[in-house]
Amino acid sequence: MIKICVLSDIAEVADFMYWANNRSEQYSGFCSTNRQIIQSDLEHGLKSQTDLIVASCEAGAIDGVMTAHIDSAVQSADCCGPFVKDYDLKQAEVLFEAMLTYLPRPMALQFFFSEQNNLCLELMKKKGAKNQGREMIMNLSLERCHENPYHYGLDEVKPLSKAQNDSFISLHDHIFPESYVSGKDVVFSIGKSRSVYVIENEGIIRGYGVLRYTTKAKTVAAEIIAVRQEDRGKSYGKKILSKMLSEAFERDTVTAVELVVEAGNTAAIGLYTKMGFDVKMVNCGYVYQMSDISNRSDM
Repeated sequence: MIKICVLSDIAEVADFMYWANNRSEQYSGFCSTNRQIIQSDLEHGLKSQTDLIVASCEAGAIDGVMTAHIDSAVQSADCCGPFVKDYDLKQAEVLFEAMLTYLPRPMALQFFFSEQNNLCLELMKKKGAKNQGREMIMNLSLERCHENPYHYGLDEVKPLSKAQNDSFISLHDHIFPESYVSGKDVVFSIGKSRSVYVIENEGIIRGYGVLRYTTKAKTVAAEIIAVRQEDRGKSYGKKILSKMLSEAFERDTVTAVELVVEAGNTAAIGLYTKMGFDVKMVNCGYVYQMSDISNRSDM
């Protein structure tokens, strides 16, 4: 049985997604590996009416899930899953097709998953989704940070102030117009699950970084590091990341910081490697384009 999930289903959905996404063969990059964050994101998405959650059930229990975070402005949806109990391509297809039934058209479905996730890879190829390239998840442990301490330009990077919120939102949405998280979303989550750090010069935010965390999480995500196009090459990125690492490891429970970078971005990978980061996982990106009329591969 397929159903559309509501708020009363969230705890069970979060349990299932947490179990599945902590297995490399099912990992989805748009989904956290922290249960608290998963549930918080799902609840926020349903309450703000930006998320659609499709689940399959057997004997009254959820045994498959697929979610979509919808950005109607750009007609795009970031998808997690399909997550299933076993390697079951047929069940994954059922969830995928159910999602297509309920999503508005046209819509571009974005997928981002581990290269070890052969189920999603097979599904994407079968559905004719377009390969968008590969990204790396890089990790820096507390021990490695102590071995290679970086305290470069810390005084120049400050927490985002309320007076800077509008400027930050405008900059973020300009640099990442199709991001899974808008500038308003980031600002809304400050103090709850995110911290934002900026470099400002002559009254202009030149670059910024976003840390994402939970109260007792051992791993913190350096979720976003961005610098204005005209200000690149001035070491702003290095200063921002140094500040983010300093702030992250100030938390008693934090033992590692992770970030995501495009596999072809050799300059960024070189910087992160010099700062002690190692490659933890390589992910694949795919997009499935829904047109105004059905374009399903099985029709």
